Amino acid sequence: MMRSALVIFAAMFAAPAVASECDALVAKIVEISGASVVKFPTENEAILRIGDDVVLLDCRAPSASMSAGTAFPSDVFFKTLAAAGSSFAKADAREIEREIRSCQDASLRQDGFVGVNRRAFTVDCLFTRDKTGFAIVRPNR
Repeated sequence: MMRSALVIFAAMFAAPAVASECDALVAKIVEISGASVVKFPTENEAILRIGDDVVLLDCRAPSASMSAGTAFPSDVFFKTLAAAGSSFAKADAREIEREIRSCQDASLRQDGFVGVNRRAFTVDCLFTRDKTGFAIVRPNR
């Protein structure tokens, strides 16, 4: 709880015109994942770190992406990205998490880039064995 308050407080001073929805999303991600805020590149973007994983929230585009130091990230990776993606896509986080995991499976089988398109959102990912993983969730407009 205290960490969330600090993130919102820091966000207010880092960029005075930050949209309150983006501030709330950053606080939510910190709350559920224990992420730490690395920086606010612009008033509508945030970069967070969860261990070796990096989260980029772009409230302008909007999109949420994560990179992992492994092709087999922890559950926190999937749950965090799904929670952020659901905020943008207005879709159920469990559905988004299932699709991120499905995308990871397909990407590992193909050893390449995969895209999953659903009614409310799109997931694109690249996971390669013995390397890193990357996934992005965007709402479909």
